[in-house]
Amino acid sequence: MREENNVKQRQGYKSSLLVAVLSIAALFSGCGEPTASTTQNGLSNATAFVGNWYNMDLNTRSITRVRIRELEDGLEVSMWGRCQPSECPWGEEEATIQENGNLLTVTWDPSFAVMTQNLRLQPDGTLTVSTHTHFTDESGRMDFDSIDQFAKGA
Repeated sequence: MREENNVKQRQGYKSSLLVAVLSIAALFSGCGEPTASTTQNGLSNATAFVGNWYNMDLNTRSITRVRIRELEDGLEVSMWGRCQPSECPWGEEEATIQENGNLLTVTWDPSFAVMTQNLRLQPDGTLTVSTHTHFTDESGRMDFDSIDQFAKGA
């Protein structure tokens, strides 16, 4: 009986030791609390979008420039379009970060249309902005899609 109790005590000790070792291993392997490099919604990856972007087509009749700023918990996108005699500001919208920070989506609603955009960084360092415009002003204008390429500037 005493030998049986000693065996049970050793098994309990081994189980406790195993739990302690696994807990320490999990802590050192990154399974514990999130670190600064892992944030919600891929924000750490998405910071590559931050900066001022200029349309590569200097004669564009579309979006002329994009500014992307980092917020405390996301990204804010500002855009300007071609107007005369100067650019027209679209305002600011918070981006939705998708695909682990590799894609931003933004929706603009300037009262006459809803514009849905996908912003994606390209391997060559440029930014592609794909825009779908759906008119809501009962003007009869057809929806359309456009794609603009941007280079990062100072």
